[in-house]
Amino acid sequence: MRIGRWISRLTRVSAALLAGLAFVTTAAVGVGAAAAPPAMAAGGGNARGPSAASDEFNNQYVFWRGATGASHLWEAYYNAYTGQWNGPLNLGMGTLGSEPTVAVSNQVFAGPGGKEFNAQYVYWRGTDSQLYMAYWEGKWYGPVLLGNEGHICSQPAAAALATEDGLKIVIFWKGWGDSGPTGTCANDTVGNEMWYTFSTGSANPISGSDYAAPAADCCAGIPGSSPSVTSTDVGCGIMGFSTCDDLAVIAWQGTDGGFWAEEWDVVDGNVTGPTEDTGAGTLGSPPSVSSFVGSTIGGSQLDSFDLAWQGSGTDHTLWTGHYFNGSYNPVNERSFAGSLGSAPAISDSPNGNTYIYWIGSDPAHDLWLAEWNGNWTVTNLGMGPLA
Repeated sequence: MRIGRWISRLTRVSAALLAGLAFVTTAAVGVGAAAAPPAMAAGGGNARGPSAASDEFNNQYVFWRGATGASHLWEAYYNAYTGQWNGPLNLGMGTLGSEPTVAVSNQVFAGPGGKEFNAQYVYWRGTDSQLYMAYWEGKWYGPVLLGNEGHICSQPAAAALATEDGLKIVIFWKGWGDSGPTGTCANDTVGNEMWYTFSTGSANPISGSDYAAPAADCCAGIPGSSPSVTSTDVGCGIMGFSTCDDLAVIAWQGTDGGFWAEEWDVVDGNVTGPTEDTGAGTLGSPPSVSSFVGSTIGGSQLDSFDLAWQGSGTDHTLWTGHYFNGSYNPVNERSFAGSLGSAPAISDSPNGNTYIYWIGSDPAHDLWLAEWNGNWTVTNLGMGPLA
């Protein structure tokens, strides 16, 4: 299985390099200085909208908070074996206090039809400002309270990292600042800082004892939105690189409205950045970032990820960009997607395709998809109302 993942990752880098030529234009955009974003007034902790991820078998997963009633956890998923979308599925787990986030690991379980699917870990802010999770390992379990994480002031963001020590799941959110655990998101006088936790050594992190105590991010400053997190790596014994550990890429809308990101090493705690993509201009929503990583050996991503956000104009169109080995590529407006009704969620798949989901501005508030598979296509998946 690991050899198969290594091959898929080598295939993925070739696809990523080819797709990058069409996904973005060719000129490079400068990277801002490695300094914290300006400490302006704190943002509102706005949510990104639905959350999405792919697994190593090209199955697609989308999660959202129900629009009515108890605000349960809902899911739609694409079964790559049947070529069919399934959902909407009410998973219960409510009441959610934020939109959910999903991390897909490289653990394999038998799913529908006895086929192989990867494990899914879904996290959200509870109505008590604590961190909750549900997980799929052949069937759904939860909700699970992960413990006293302090005050979570935004939709969290999670990603699964493959390291030489095994699976690590990292979770970031906007949390309390100077008020400490006795404060609230509303009375925090310095604004909501970036906080995080991560799984600590368990091959199956499904309880509060499997996660580290929450800690403040050293370098992000005051983010202007909820964060987005993905995993990327710089190889494993190929092309001059020696590490097999993935890095976490954390991205957010700065208080200046721009796109900010940093890389965090879960093994040694080192942070690179943050830097600003000065070519992205002013964002109209929190950004979403994604790269596909599915193995503990073999490198393919070469420190790259795709990004998507809602434009700041009155038409609320889709915008995309790409990061590759230290440089941000030019951003592109995808006006063919029409007017978005929420922030988008981007997901890269090992088959080289890119999937971007959002809540439609149509009266039904359906789930919409823009897919890159050599050409862009836009599809109304139904599933509404999501909002």
